[in-house]
Amino acid sequence: MTRFRYPTPLLLTAFLALFVAIFAFGPDGYWYVALIPALAILFLLRVGTDVNSAGLRVKSLFGKVVVLWPEVAALTSDQRGRGVAALTNGGKVSLLAVRSRDLPRLMSASGMTPAEQQPS
Repeated sequence: MTRFRYPTPLLLTAFLALFVAIFAFGPDGYWYVALIPALAILFLLRVGTDVNSAGLRVKSLFGKVVVLWPEVAALTSDQRGRGVAALTNGGKVSLLAVRSRDLPRLMSASGMTPAEQQPS
């Protein structure tokens, strides 16, 4: 299984922001300011896309979507360079933490060749 997650420096920055918020605002009673970096840490730890030979699992903060390979018509990217799976039923699934430059790695993790993933 190949996992796509947001870069580790973002997580380290969120931890640093959490500690700064706790020490800067905690003693004065503004502890709730620390909730913002805490939510960012939860987001960065949870959100991402997992790929294996069976399909895709896209995990968001409060849920997940599982898409099997037969349901995927194409793997593309949007205007901002984020990965998108176009489905055979006409829907689209945003591939969280997948950029357009990651699509070749995603295809190789699926166990299929690019020709097998193009719509017929």
